[in-house]
Amino acid sequence: MIRNQNDKKHKILIVDDEQNLREMLEILLKREGYEVLQAENGEIGFSIAQEFLPDLIISDIKMPKMTGIELLHQLRELNIHVAVVMMTALLQQKKLLKQ
Repeated sequence: MIRNQNDKKHKILIVDDEQNLREMLEILLKREGYEVLQAENGEIGFSIAQEFLPDLIISDIKMPKMTGIELLHQLRELNIHVAVVMMTALLQQKKLLKQ
Protein backbone atom coordinates (compact mmCIF):
# COMPACT_ATOMS: atom_id res chain seq x y z
CA MET A 1 0.00 0.00 0.00
CA ILE A 2 1.31 3.44 -0.97
CA ARG A 3 1.32 6.02 1.82
CA ASN A 4 2.49 9.60 2.19
CA GLN A 5 4.50 11.18 5.04
CA ASN A 6 1.45 11.32 7.31
CA ASP A 7 0.90 7.56 6.82
CA LYS A 8 -2.21 8.19 4.70
CA LYS A 9 -2.94 6.73 1.30
CA HIS A 10 -1.86 8.89 -1.63
CA LYS A 11 -4.86 10.51 -3.32
CA ILE A 12 -5.22 10.48 -7.09
CA LEU A 13 -7.86 12.54 -8.86
CA ILE A 14 -9.00 11.26 -12.26
CA VAL A 15 -10.59 13.95 -14.45
CA ASP A 16 -12.11 12.64 -17.68
CA ASP A 17 -15.46 12.90 -19.42
CA GLU A 18 -15.35 9.18 -20.29
CA GLN A 19 -16.95 7.36 -17.37
CA ASN A 20 -15.67 3.92 -18.41
CA LEU A 21 -12.07 5.15 -18.46
CA ARG A 22 -12.44 6.79 -15.04
CA GLU A 23 -13.88 3.62 -13.56
CA MET A 24 -11.20 1.39 -15.11
CA LEU A 25 -8.40 3.62 -13.79
CA GLU A 26 -10.05 3.73 -10.38
CA ILE A 27 -10.15 -0.07 -10.16
CA LEU A 28 -6.49 -0.38 -11.17
CA LEU A 29 -5.28 2.35 -8.83
CA LYS A 30 -7.30 1.13 -5.85
CA ARG A 31 -5.77 -2.34 -6.31
CA GLU A 32 -2.39 -0.66 -5.88
CA GLY A 33 -3.50 0.97 -2.64
CA TYR A 34 -4.31 4.51 -3.77
CA GLU A 35 -7.30 6.56 -2.69
CA VAL A 36 -9.10 7.60 -5.88
CA LEU A 37 -11.36 10.57 -6.58
CA GLN A 38 -13.22 11.14 -9.85
CA ALA A 39 -14.52 14.12 -11.81
CA GLU A 40 -16.33 14.17 -15.15
CA ASN A 41 -14.97 17.54 -16.27
CA GLY A 42 -12.43 20.20 -15.39
CA GLU A 43 -14.84 22.37 -13.40
CA ILE A 44 -15.73 19.52 -11.05
CA GLY A 45 -12.11 18.41 -10.96
CA PHE A 46 -11.04 21.91 -9.94
CA SER A 47 -13.52 21.94 -7.04
CA ILE A 48 -12.42 18.49 -5.87
CA ALA A 49 -8.73 19.42 -6.15
CA GLN A 50 -9.28 22.52 -3.98
CA GLU A 51 -11.14 20.56 -1.33
CA PHE A 52 -9.11 17.35 -1.16
CA LEU A 53 -5.63 18.42 -2.41
CA PRO A 54 -4.75 15.20 -4.26
CA ASP A 55 -1.14 14.03 -4.63
CA LEU A 56 -1.63 13.46 -8.37
CA ILE A 57 -4.17 14.46 -11.01
CA ILE A 58 -4.65 12.36 -14.13
CA SER A 59 -6.60 14.48 -16.58
CA ASP A 60 -7.91 14.27 -20.11
CA ILE A 61 -6.95 17.27 -22.20
CA LYS A 62 -10.17 17.76 -24.14
CA MET A 63 -13.34 17.87 -22.04
CA PRO A 64 -16.53 19.94 -21.95
CA LYS A 65 -16.85 22.96 -19.62
CA MET A 66 -13.13 23.17 -18.74
CA THR A 67 -10.23 21.47 -20.54
CA GLY A 68 -7.37 19.76 -18.76
CA ILE A 69 -5.05 22.63 -19.75
CA GLU A 70 -7.49 25.18 -18.29
CA LEU A 71 -7.71 23.05 -15.13
CA LEU A 72 -3.93 23.11 -14.81
CA HIS A 73 -3.83 26.91 -15.26
CA GLN A 74 -6.58 27.41 -12.64
CA LEU A 75 -4.70 25.24 -10.14
CA ARG A 76 -1.46 27.16 -10.72
CA GLU A 77 -3.26 30.51 -10.32
CA LEU A 78 -4.32 29.43 -6.82
CA ASN A 79 -0.80 28.19 -6.08
CA ILE A 80 -2.01 24.58 -5.88
CA HIS A 81 1.07 22.64 -6.93
CA VAL A 82 0.21 19.04 -7.64
CA ALA A 83 1.72 16.60 -10.13
CA VAL A 84 -0.49 16.39 -13.23
CA VAL A 85 -0.48 13.77 -15.97
CA MET A 86 -2.33 14.80 -19.13
CA MET A 87 -3.74 12.23 -21.51
CA THR A 88 -5.79 12.27 -24.67
CA ALA A 89 -7.38 9.85 -27.10
CA LEU A 90 -7.32 12.41 -29.90
CA LEU A 91 -4.43 10.80 -31.80
CA GLN A 92 -6.06 7.39 -31.49
CA GLN A 93 -9.30 8.80 -32.91
CA LYS A 94 -7.45 10.32 -35.88
CA LYS A 95 -5.75 6.99 -36.61
CA LEU A 96 -9.10 5.19 -36.56
CA LEU A 97 -10.63 7.75 -38.93
CA LYS A 98 -7.80 7.22 -41.44
CA GLN A 99 -8.40 3.46 -41.61
